[in-house]
Amino acid sequence: MALALRHDPRVLPVLKEKLADLDVGNLYLEAAQELGDPQFLPLLRQLKDRGWGVETGDAFYLDSALEILSGSSTA
Repeated sequence: MALALRHDPRVLPVLKEKLADLDVGNLYLEAAQELGDPQFLPLLRQLKDRGWGVETGDAFYLDSALEILSGSSTA
């Protein structure tokens, strides 16, 4: 998260790897949101399609990241 807050490009490959896994934690979603880079949209949409966070109640983290990165009110 610290690298994302600094917009440090070293975090990009780590986020791509973590966001490709259904077992990703919400801090990685928040880091992607903080970076604001739309390159994460396909990975985030894949997580949504796979139902990430629905059972745990954490889906709002994913919805928020999708909203910010897509620039729309509904992801």
